[in-house]
Amino acid sequence: MSTLKSQKARKRYECCRCKAVITSGEVYLRFSLTRFSPIQIRCVNCRPPRSERTTSDFLAEMYSIKDNTIGTLTVADLTGIGVDAVISDIIESLNSLKEETQERLDNMPEHLQDSSSSGELLQGRIEAIDDMVDELEGVNIDIDDNLEDEELEERFGEILDEIQQIGYPGS
Repeated sequence: MSTLKSQKARKRYECCRCKAVITSGEVYLRFSLTRFSPIQIRCVNCRPPRSERTTSDFLAEMYSIKDNTIGTLTVADLTGIGVDAVISDIIESLNSLKEETQERLDNMPEHLQDSSSSGELLQGRIEAIDDMVDELEGVNIDIDDNLEDEELEERFGEILDEIQQIGYPGS
């Protein structure tokens, strides 16, 4: 993952995302994906998420699921959409990513699937996704029908916390 640096501008820049002008003396963000890729300049309002700061398609998608889907969930989402539907959507996204990863592994020569670091990495990612799906399926979503409004909201908060604790442990 690239390193995000915060600096004071010594000259006029333009944000790569929103095209806002960054004048001399203002703080801006800069990063580059690789040593040879162009440096990207961003205003402080356009902070790049983790999914934009990696060259790995897998990690970009995983960070997007974690940050944009799981990380932005609210109690209102759980009560409005429904806990089952939210968990199903997350599991569907994870399974889609797992299928892509499995396809990459299957497209490798057989002798490299088990013995190379790339094959081991892909297998580890598939196992980690399986673990995440198992954790999501194991979330206790039982809600007592006799709960008062405050207790109900607290129970949805507990479910939300449990969902948001689930993350990808690997690289």
